[in-house]
Amino acid sequence: LFVWQMPPPIVEDNVAAMSGGSGCEDDPNEISIWDDDEDGDQVLHPVEPQQHPPFALSDTVSFIDDRLRAVQKDLVTFLGNLELDHPNAAGGGSVGPSSNNSSTITMKRLHRKQLQLQQTVRNMQAKMVRYNILTLYLLSDVPSSKYEVKFGARALRTSLTCYLNLSLTLD
Repeated sequence: LFVWQMPPPIVEDNVAAMSGGSGCEDDPNEISIWDDDEDGDQVLHPVEPQQHPPFALSDTVSFIDDRLRAVQKDLVTFLGNLELDHPNAAGGGSVGPSSNNSSTITMKRLHRKQLQLQQTVRNMQAKMVRYNILTLYLLSDVPSSKYEVKFGARALRTSLTCYLNLSLTLD
């Protein structure tokens, strides 16, 4: 469970009805993973200040963009190597008449595997396009000292170009 998925609060009437009696005391040995805002609990366990200040959206986007640039570079390199390693399978080339049946089956399997990889990469590119559009929208009013719009536009253009090129080769 994540913090924002805390279970709904238990109403005292439901606890009394489930236990078969009128209001029962909490078990002193029970340990809760949730930070309850009860007065007695705050006295026993004072709330500690946050260790890290919250990050600005522009800082978080900068961090994620840095990681996505590395992923994008790896994907483009991977696709280039995929077509260079097996040009017949990637391009759908035919197998010569002298080849035997097992090599034809191997080439078909290789071609199918490459299509699956290309579809996976295209799905990743689509997610990157969505992320870049959302980022540009959310940070459109942020000053350029915190977020450079031209970098976001370049990332969007790169991911969109890769997505469209993959779509043309797969269709």
